[in-house]
Amino acid sequence: MIWESVKDLTDTVDTDQIQQLEGIIRAVGGVESCNNVRLRKMGPSSIVDARIRVGRNLSVSAASQVAERTRVAVMREMKEVTEVLVHVTPDTRAWTGISEQGTSSPGAAPEDDGIHHLRSHVEVENDVRKALQNVKAIKRVMHVHVDYLWGRVQVRCGIELDDTLRVWQAVEIAREARTEIEVKVPDVSQVDVAIDLNEVCWGQCGLTFGPACATSFKLKRDHQGEDVEDEAPKPKP
Repeated sequence: MIWESVKDLTDTVDTDQIQQLEGIIRAVGGVESCNNVRLRKMGPSSIVDARIRVGRNLSVSAASQVAERTRVAVMREMKEVTEVLVHVTPDTRAWTGISEQGTSSPGAAPEDDGIHHLRSHVEVENDVRKALQNVKAIKRVMHVHVDYLWGRVQVRCGIELDDTLRVWQAVEIAREARTEIEVKVPDVSQVDVAIDLNEVCWGQCGLTFGPACATSFKLKRDHQGEDVEDEAPKPKP
């Protein structure tokens, strides 16, 4: 009797159950890999402890949503599991840096949670990129970041436009891009679009390198008209 009680309070090494757990976790969108998966029995109940790796460029809220969806997936597939602790680590296999980790909120029933039902950041990003393909003036989608805030999906994206455009034209294209996302990806509640005009600064002022000079010229041209074309920044010989 004592020996059975001791076994119930220690980590089990049931290979089949561990493999089942790993399969469930790896199937969750956004999980790059998992390790240190443990199953601890406490009488008729079981507690799962696992570490997952996610993309290192994910926002904290997106990583938390992946962890929460992992917790819910395990509890759905394994009814005997009453609590799941998910530790999140950024995937550093191609990068060296400091790893942060967090834990999803344990104990709550899947149906009571506010974010697990939302689509994964991978699905949202793919749909956003598809939507932006319909805006022909966009030369390149530079990034798409998905956040999960207050139970809603929010998107931040950067687009590259032609450097011959005027500022008002770039603003119109950004507005078109935002509308396209709102229509084609209806579960996104907020969209922010950042514009890169692909400007080039050649350091002619001797103070800095970057897009500041060329962008300043473009703003001045839009306000004063074509008379300032000769003032356009030119590369050093």
